[in-house]
Amino acid sequence: PHTATMGHRVPSTLAAPMQSQALTAIEDVFRRLGVRSGPFDCDFVASDGRIVLIELTPRLGGNSLSKLFTAALDFDLVAYAVAHACGDSIPLPAQHRPRPTAVAIFGAEQAGRLAWSQTEADALRHEDWVQTLLMDHPPGTPVQPFINGRHRVGEVLVHGANRRELDERLAELRRRLALTAN
Repeated sequence: PHTATMGHRVPSTLAAPMQSQALTAIEDVFRRLGVRSGPFDCDFVASDGRIVLIELTPRLGGNSLSKLFTAALDFDLVAYAVAHACGDSIPLPAQHRPRPTAVAIFGAEQAGRLAWSQTEADALRHEDWVQTLLMDHPPGTPVQPFINGRHRVGEVLVHGANRRELDERLAELRRRLALTAN
């Protein structure tokens, strides 16, 4: 009955025509509202060959999106947002493809006592493709099922040479970390 964000990955695997349709829909809303610049957060559903906007707000998104932005694009979105809110101008960098990067939010599938491999977490932190691995609670901590961001138990930021490798590394990380709640 719940939908919770478990992370984000770039670059997108959304087909180019759908990406174009999403950008057109976003631009149309901003044009109608007279918004010309600034950060925003957007959620949409891509289904049956069309884009449906769910939310479009003039704010930074949560779930560590700012960390993902910095790691993938080498651009400090938080500094940009603060400067924009103060009326200062920060030049945007030239557009380029993002470095294949993912942020994953960890949560338990059920209530129970948290379990994860501390040995593997330490080993993963030394992998060159793991930028950060944070665990919010030690093993044995009582946790609730992950139904929203308040129930997260950790997060990771990883890189890959391409999207396929990035997806493989996330799967490897989840397997090695062996996070559960019993």
